[in-house]
Formats: sequence, C-alpha cells, structure tokens
Amino acid sequence: MSGRTAPTDDSILKRFQQLPFNEHGCQIWGGAILASGYGQIKRRQKAWLAHRLSWALATGSDIPDGLCVMHSCDVRACVNPAHLSVGTHADNTRDMMNKGRGILGRKREPHTRTHCSRGHEYSAANTYINPRGVRVCRACATESAARYYLKNPPGRTWQQIDTHCVHGHARTPENTYVRPAGTGRACKICKRDAVNRCALKQRLRLKATP
Repeated sequence: MSGRTAPTDDSILKRFQQLPFNEHGCQIWGGAILASGYGQIKRRQKAWLAHRLSWALATGSDIPDGLCVMHSCDVRACVNPAHLSVGTHADNTRDMMNKGRGILGRKREPHTRTHCSRGHEYSAANTYINPRGVRVCRACATESAARYYLKNPPGRTWQQIDTHCVHGHARTPENTYVRPAGTGRACKICKRDAVNRCALKQRLRLKATP
C-alpha cells in the first residue's frame, strides 16, 4: 500500500499560489499539460483541468453546472485566478470571436482579414455569419454547392449515383443486400469476405489455444 497521502485543497491552493508570474502576469501550470494546452491535476481521485480547480479553490465556490471558466489572457495553461472568470458557453464563444479565434479552433484573425483563403473579398454582400458565429464566404459556398450538384445532379437517386462499393464491387441486384426497412445497402461479396476472415481468425485462435 502506498505511503503517499492525497493532497488537501489547502496544499493544492498553495501550490497554485507559489507558481511564478511571467511578464504577462500569467502563472503557468507546472504539472501535466494536455494536448489541448490545458493543465491537469488530480483532486480526490478525479482529474481536474488546472485552471478550473484554481478558480474554484481561490474563490471557495463550486463551478455551477453548465458553466465554463474562461481565460482573459487566452493562455490555456495559466492558473492565475485574476485571469479567470466564469461564464456560459455563449460568453466563451463570444469572447473567442471578439479576439479573432473563431475559425475551427485555430488562432486566426477572421475579423481583420479582408479576403477568404480563395481570394474572395469579405464584403458585406459576400459575407454571412453561420449559426456557430463563423464568417462564411458566399462565393465559396456557391462554388461548393455547384460542385456538389455537378457530381450529384437532381433527379438521380443514390442507387444510380453509387454504382460500386468501396472495394470496387459492382452493386448489381445479385450482389446487393438491402438492409431491413431500406435503411441502406451492403455488398454481398464484402460481407462474405468479412465472414470468411472472422472464421479464419477463429480457427487460428483455436489452434493457438493449448
């Protein structure tokens, strides 16, 4: 049995407070850092995001359900309570958009860019905001729709468009299995190959069993 004792809230809070400040006033978490950039710490056998726990311990309050802890410094590993505040996901999204970090999570400046990636101008007539709050180029959307309809012309059913399975077998009536309620189709050759592979694996497993 391990002789280590679980850290108390006071010891965790002290660990946060002892972190040095950088030139921007951030206290960068010195423990585990997730791939997302957020710090992580264990408390009472539960993994916490370090900035959320820092805010909770510094304020002595629980984080209300459904709310998130936002960074005013935009440094995910920062645990300085002065840089943290609680808000709704809508508040967090609005803050992200106002700071120009609203395109697929990548740090860009969509509201200062004058043209899209294909060179179309972000004019009032050529721009709309989608439900996620992201700017969309109307010219690009129109071109995308044109490519789709060229590939999938109206009036053709999906059976006419999808003539072969992913492995190249023709979807003939003899080689096509229609799932119950017509929810989809399956290639009989592929299904038979899959069954044969499973049977072979089972035989090999039995042979390997002493």
